[in-house]
Amino acid sequence: YIPAIDDEFPVLGMDPIDDPSDDYSLIDINSATLGALETLPGIGPVTAQAIIDYRTENGAFGQIEDLMSVPGIGEGTYGEIKDLITT
Repeated sequence: YIPAIDDEFPVLGMDPIDDPSDDYSLIDINSATLGALETLPGIGPVTAQAIIDYRTENGAFGQIEDLMSVPGIGEGTYGEIKDLITT
C-alpha cells in the first residue's frame, strides 16, 4: 500500500509529554505558576509557594541545582524532579 498525500495516520511511539528529555515538556522553575510546580513529584502547595517566594526575593534560578536553596527542598526531592525541570 502506498499512502496518498492526504491520508491521515496515527503517530506511533512515545507521547512527547512522557519524555522529560524534551525541553518543551520541562517545567521552567523561573516562570512556572503555583499549579505547574505542584505537578512535580514531592512538591505540594507549601513548597511550590516557597519556590515562588524564593525566586521573587532572590531573582531567577541560574541552574536547576539552585532549587536546593529553597527551604523544604533537599537532595531527595531534587533527585525526584531534576529531570522534569529547567531554568
